[in-house]
Amino acid sequence: MAAPEETLRRRKAGNSGPEPETPPESGRDPTGCPARLRTGTFWLTRIVLLRALAFIYFVAFLVALHQNKQLIGDRGLLPCRAYLESVQRYFRGRGGWDAVSYAPTVLWLLDWSHMNANLDALALLGLGVSSFVLVTGCANVVLMATLWVLYMSLVNVGQIWYSFGKWKSESDAVGVWHVCGVCTRVLFLPLASPESLSPRWLMSVIEPGVLAHAGFRARSAGPVQTWGLVTLGCAVGRRQRQMAVRVAPPQRVRSVLTDQHCSLGEGQAVLQANPSPPRAVLSARDTPGQRRSSPRAEGSGTARGGPISLLGWESQLLETGFLGIFLCPLWTLSRLPTGTPPSQIVLWGFRWLIFRIMLGAGLIKIRGDRCWRDLTCMDFHYEVVLVISGNLSFLNWLTMVPSVACFDDATLGFLFPSAPGGLKDRVRKMQEEAARGARPTLRYGCVVRQAVHVALGILVAWLSVPVVLNLLSPTQVMNTSFNSLRIVNTYGAFGSITKERTEVILQGTASPNASAPDAVWEDYGFKCKPGDPGRRPCLISPYHYRLDWLMWFAAFQTYEHNEWIIHLAGKLLANDREAVSLLAFNPFKDRAPPRWVRGEHYRYKFSRLGGRHAAAGRWWVRKRIGPYFPPLSLRDLEGYFRSRDWPLPELE
Repeated sequence: MAAPEETLRRRKAGNSGPEPETPPESGRDPTGCPARLRTGTFWLTRIVLLRALAFIYFVAFLVALHQNKQLIGDRGLLPCRAYLESVQRYFRGRGGWDAVSYAPTVLWLLDWSHMNANLDALALLGLGVSSFVLVTGCANVVLMATLWVLYMSLVNVGQIWYSFGKWKSESDAVGVWHVCGVCTRVLFLPLASPESLSPRWLMSVIEPGVLAHAGFRARSAGPVQTWGLVTLGCAVGRRQRQMAVRVAPPQRVRSVLTDQHCSLGEGQAVLQANPSPPRAVLSARDTPGQRRSSPRAEGSGTARGGPISLLGWESQLLETGFLGIFLCPLWTLSRLPTGTPPSQIVLWGFRWLIFRIMLGAGLIKIRGDRCWRDLTCMDFHYEVVLVISGNLSFLNWLTMVPSVACFDDATLGFLFPSAPGGLKDRVRKMQEEAARGARPTLRYGCVVRQAVHVALGILVAWLSVPVVLNLLSPTQVMNTSFNSLRIVNTYGAFGSITKERTEVILQGTASPNASAPDAVWEDYGFKCKPGDPGRRPCLISPYHYRLDWLMWFAAFQTYEHNEWIIHLAGKLLANDREAVSLLAFNPFKDRAPPRWVRGEHYRYKFSRLGGRHAAAGRWWVRKRIGPYFPPLSLRDLEGYFRSRDWPLPELE
């Protein structure tokens, strides 16, 4: 009887239908794999953008907290109180609004008798708000506007310390041909697919060799030069690795690799027209001793109505932060505010920003095919290489931030966990609802927000007119703002580069006679700029040492063009505590202050790996050029300080 029962059981099993399948878990497809996000939405993109921008803000405010008192404080090298007073005098009789619009800052509303406390308060408040956005990933208009106003308030009184430097860029008519070349590429975009005409073709990519275009812009005593491609790239590469403002150990490795690479191709390159290499062309500055009538500090711009500043990445951060304001809802603090999706107008604003950055930074490619993500990744790749090199502080980090707007949720989803109920899972459900045709109820607030975004688009388009005209102009200027709020600006690398790296070395002596042969001169050491040939280059990116940065630019000119360096020398003569805190090494620490301080001019270059200097532990080889400024004592500087309303240093 057992056999028939077994047969019956098999027959019943065969007649039964298929067992019901287990429903897939939430956030997974029928195969059990994590569900993929759809393209075309930017909910997660907004979170990444806000956190990246908050990180840059955090670093910037941290630098301000540590250095502003010494640079622009009550007894700083260029006190911002004296600057604001000069703005008031400049606009005397034309009302307070003219002064405020010329230098927008909340310091106009505060008590100037305690400027150090005001500067610290702005920096601490900025640190607190940026930390909140960085940790939580959510923000609203109020928080982002607060960050923007706070940093703009510091930039507009930071004078030369918040500038790109003291080079005033000049460019040839090559800029016109550069733009024409871009337009030509646009006219011949491939039309094989509908995506060829999508907004993504606007993503621009920097070519390896960010300073390559500087060779085309360099002027010589004769006609404009035409460089062979290999020769140009190698020449710029050699100079970039040693002329980098922040020289880190990887720069030395790049030095060797560049030499080996260029030695293979330079013989095939042809130098046409003028055989002399490009040399730095520094713009004409005020003559020694001449005082400016305008309150705008050195490194800043021209009369009203034209370019007003040369602020480089400070303006870039302000423009990025301004666009970040409109990414967020007005009051709601949520990482996924369902009623306020990221605006396409704001995302286009970020794309227009990165387009101008890449256009000004070097040669670009504009593609119209499907590989726009790959091209954007090339941009990130190159910026990451510069970040590792330690050069340009947080500028390279900041340059990557607007590029995030070119990635949608499907691309950035890997940054978020796929757990049920997480951000990625919630975005997927929102996409599914949108695919089924479900539309959120149109509320009054949404209509107002859309109107604000349209107004923003019109404003950016209007402010872009002088920027575009500047790109087409034979007298093109870079790193320049055309409005006091610095909303739409021009960007670019250096308009010219030098053949050699020079440095100003400050020295002090306790000898009563500065010209005595037995006077012992001891070097002051800065925190990051080259000094002692045996000291390893530092790696501090994204932190920014503003004094070290300006010391690099001061070496290209004379002390008459950099009055603050004489102010610094006076403070060193008194062992001023605030000034000394900006240095890494004070040879007169716990000693009597020096009786004399002088500036010496040196030429620096990397020691060759395996050479005798490297074997002796030296990273640099330096050679004295001559004096930068003569030996000075406190008595010599009394009249100089009084003529500039600087308080005399007090001996510590």
